[in-house]
Amino acid sequence: PSLDISHMLRYARRALTDFKDDCSWTDNDINFYIAALELVLTNSYARFADDVYKQVVGSAMGLHLIPHLANIYMYYAIDIKFKDNHLLYLRLIDDVLLLSDKSTDVVTSLIADMNDPHKSGHGELKFTSELDSLLLPFLDLKIYLGARFRRTGHVDTCVYQKPLNVYQY
Repeated sequence: PSLDISHMLRYARRALTDFKDDCSWTDNDINFYIAALELVLTNSYARFADDVYKQVVGSAMGLHLIPHLANIYMYYAIDIKFKDNHLLYLRLIDDVLLLSDKSTDVVTSLIADMNDPHKSGHGELKFTSELDSLLLPFLDLKIYLGARFRRTGHVDTCVYQKPLNVYQY
């Protein structure tokens, strides 16, 4: 799903405020940037055939600034909650690899809490998970503990394709 604009603006304001001293921004600068961002995010249109449609829910994924805003969004919504409490936390936009020494029940509960808008505070993001102690897909990789891991302690990887991949590129 697309990202909720009100949450995106809140996280963008937080990021600008967190770095305002490094960039010599004033409060007026930040207010201007947020107003400009809101103007862009709430006035996205798409054409289909001869009809023009205004995007009314979430952000338009075709905007060039969306991947950057998605990174800011994910940082404040997710990263600061996960990154220090587990063995390994990696993220690329909205794909997360989390290796944890917590029990499966604890991790499952954490994911359930992250999917509950009342507990998470980040809106309508939905997280799926694959819990496995020997094999994990991440991006286009399958990361697994195979024979090499048993011999040397190094993980193995190979190319991974989602079962529903329709090759639309």
